[in-house]
Amino acid sequence: MLSNPRHVLSFNDYANMTAASVKTIKKDRKIPVSKLWKNDRRRKTVETMTFHAGEPPICRDPDGRNAFNIWRPIERHTINDADLQKHIEPFMVQVAYLFQDPTERDVFLDWLAHIEQLPGKLPHYGWLHIATNTGTGRNWLASVLSRVWRGYVAPNVDLPQLLRSDFNGTLAGRVLVIADEVQEGGGETPYRHASRLKSLVNEETRNINPKYGRQYREWNSCRWLVFSNHDNALPLVDTDRRWWVVRHRAAPRAPSDYSQLYGLLDDPEFINAVGVYLQGRNIRTFNPGERPPINEAKRAIMDASRSVLSQHAMELVKAWPCEVITNGDVTDALRDSDEWAPTSVAVHRVMLEVGAIQYQNGKPVNVSGKSARCWILRNMERWMNAAPYEIAAEIERARKLGFGNDALEILANSKGR
Repeated sequence: MLSNPRHVLSFNDYANMTAASVKTIKKDRKIPVSKLWKNDRRRKTVETMTFHAGEPPICRDPDGRNAFNIWRPIERHTINDADLQKHIEPFMVQVAYLFQDPTERDVFLDWLAHIEQLPGKLPHYGWLHIATNTGTGRNWLASVLSRVWRGYVAPNVDLPQLLRSDFNGTLAGRVLVIADEVQEGGGETPYRHASRLKSLVNEETRNINPKYGRQYREWNSCRWLVFSNHDNALPLVDTDRRWWVVRHRAAPRAPSDYSQLYGLLDDPEFINAVGVYLQGRNIRTFNPGERPPINEAKRAIMDASRSVLSQHAMELVKAWPCEVITNGDVTDALRDSDEWAPTSVAVHRVMLEVGAIQYQNGKPVNVSGKSARCWILRNMERWMNAAPYEIAAEIERARKLGFGNDALEILANSKGR
C-alpha cells in the first residue's frame, strides 16, 4: 500500500496476491483489478525503490531515478502544554541522569529533536556513551526511542557482525541505529573495520544489500547511538570528528525508579508525548555539522584504542632528536626483533595516526647517496616547504647524534628489547 509500504512485489506477484479483487463489467464479465490498474492511463510507475526520510512517497533515488519512497512520517497526537510536561518528566529526568553535563545534555536532546524535525538531513556525528556501571537504564532509553520512531530504528545492532558482513539490510530505512556492548577498539588490529565504520556513520548514500531481497540505493538518514562499558569501544584517532563521547560514572538509580520507567514503555500517551516534545523543541542553534569536542572521555577512548605499534610510534615522535626522519629509520625503530618489522602499509597508517606528515606526499629525497621517503614529525609548516637538501641536512643531523640512538634506546626499553 502506498500509505504503509512494507515490501515491493513484481507485477505477477501482485496480480497473484490480488487475484480475488475483481470488477464486474457488462453482466458477468469480471476483470482483475490488477489488470485495470495496469491499463489505466493515470497509473504511476517507478523504476526502483529507495528510502529518503522527509520526502514524498514518489521521489528520486540517489541515481536520479523515479523511485518509490518507503519513508512515511509518523503521526503525533496534539497534547496541551501542562499534560506534555507531566508526561515527559520521567524521560527528561532519565536523560539528565545519563547526560549529566548540561551542555552535552542539551546537544543530545537537540540531536534527537533533529531526527524528528529534519529526518532526511544527516548530522556529521553520532554519540558514544561510556558507562562505568551497568544497569543504568540505557536500554530503557533505547526502548523509548525505538517506540518514538517505530519501524525506523534498528535497536540492539551487533556492530562487529555488521562490520564483518557483506549484508547491511539492518540499516535499510532507518533514522537511528542503537548498538550496545561494543568493544571494537584496542588490540593489535583495532583499525580492521575503521574505514567501514566511518562510511557507515556519515556516507551520503548507501547501497542496501539485504540478505533476502533486492538490492537498491537509498539516501543515508541513519544516526548512530552506541552504548558501551569499555574505553576501547570504538577505534578513534586524534583527528576523529564522527563521535561525541560521553562518560557516565554515576551509580544506578533506585530499583523503584527503573520499575516506574519500564512501566511507561507500553503507555502510548507517554511515547506520543516524547515525540511531540522533540517535534516542538527549538533547535535553531543546533549545528548538525559541528565537530564534537576532544574531551577527557574522548581522549581516554583514543588512548585505549591505540595498538602497541601506535604507542611505539608516539614514543618515537616524542623521542626522535630531529624533526624529520626517513621511512627506513621509522621501520627500524618500530621493529620488535631482527625477524619482524612492520609492513610499509602499517608504517604509513600508524605514522599518519600519530600526526606525522609525509614530505611532499612521499617524494624521495637523496640522503647520504640513497633515495628515501621522509616523515615530518614536528614543525610541519617549516619542513613541508623546505628544499630536499634541507630535509637531508636535518636527517643527517640525527645521524651525527648517533643515528638517533637515544630514541632507539627509549623504544627498546619500552618494548623490553
